[in-house]
Amino acid sequence: MNKGNQILAPVVFAFAAVVAWTCTTCGGESTSNGPESDAGPEGDVESSDASDDGPVGDGGETDWMPMEPLGENGEFFPLVPSGPAIDCGPGCEAVIPKAVNHPDYFSYSFDSRYVSETDVREVFVLDIAKGEVRIVARAADDDDGVIQPHVHGRYVSYHRVRYPSGRVEVVDIVEKRVRVFDAYEDVSYAARGTAVNNHYAFWIPGNLRAADLTTGVKRLLTTEIVGCDRHCTTETSFLCSTTTDVVNVDANTGEVSVIAPTAALQTDGICSPNKERFVWIDYRDPPGPSSTYDGYRAGGEVYVFDLQSNELTRVTHDSPTAPTAKSYPAIENDTVVWLEARSSEPQPDTAQEIYLWKPALVWYDLQTKKRCKTDDINITRPAVIDGKVYGMYVHEGDGNVWLVRVDLNSSNIPWSCTQS
Repeated sequence: MNKGNQILAPVVFAFAAVVAWTCTTCGGESTSNGPESDAGPEGDVESSDASDDGPVGDGGETDWMPMEPLGENGEFFPLVPSGPAIDCGPGCEAVIPKAVNHPDYFSYSFDSRYVSETDVREVFVLDIAKGEVRIVARAADDDDGVIQPHVHGRYVSYHRVRYPSGRVEVVDIVEKRVRVFDAYEDVSYAARGTAVNNHYAFWIPGNLRAADLTTGVKRLLTTEIVGCDRHCTTETSFLCSTTTDVVNVDANTGEVSVIAPTAALQTDGICSPNKERFVWIDYRDPPGPSSTYDGYRAGGEVYVFDLQSNELTRVTHDSPTAPTAKSYPAIENDTVVWLEARSSEPQPDTAQEIYLWKPALVWYDLQTKKRCKTDDINITRPAVIDGKVYGMYVHEGDGNVWLVRVDLNSSNIPWSCTQS
């Protein structure tokens, strides 16, 4: 089952076997802030204590290496030229100035300052404040690809694939250096998703592994299989929305805990950009408990867990009188968004229908309890960053996929609102 609006553009080299881990491939969406420096790519900074290299750890693939400039004029991280405007709906604009065609089971990542995405050939980082998009990694040739990026402040992890081999790399955009933390020759041990925080690189070859960013020491973080539909990192945790639960893996000890235990399905979870909360679709409320990941779905409510206070909040209350199928929630401060069926369409009752629909966007304010819905914004995998909604958009004219941003306050969006 491919979740989302069928973002299935052909990949132009043979790494499909590496990433096609159906329903257990991590989406690669990240949330956290990078504390060491305010300078983005190409910024002028002095080396910090955090950049000092320790010894190569036991099993580490390489030490940190100086990057080769990626730009034709010697720039380390060249700007991506402006591209043609696309019509993605009212209040909507492209944020990466080119199509980013790739399978939808790996997606863009974000924190409070940066958004990272790939078109398979290049890894891009958008500096939200500056409005600049730069290239931070590039495929070496036609047999090479860079996929599954994850941004966390100054660090960007990604999976470099040259079928049947590959490796997990991390770029430090402040110190302009790169390091290989894991390499393999056998496709059966392929990294299905990457992540990074300020201390560790993470990858998922069927279980969760980590490497210390300073020493390079690698370790098996947990022997439990971690199949994520979305994931993110904090300074201390790797958080994963699995096919059954929402789990928190302690990045130091490997201890695995379920952050809001229930026997029912939990899915489509992701952090807020400031890494303080985690939001997902929960099926514990009737008629939700009968729902399955791949098959029958009934109801589903938006839940939020405060990672600081451990407080669990149920945001929506549609079940059981009027169960409404939902997918891909996102949160920032008091703003919560999610996707659901359009006003004129019947409620879907299978997972396949939910993830193949042309959805409506719902915007909910936690303080005012105002709930607004529009059928005119067609995106999937939303995130709320700096008050705007980001997401993947499929252009109906040519099928190309774009990373876009929607201004919720645009006067051109026809919202239908209610007050609870």
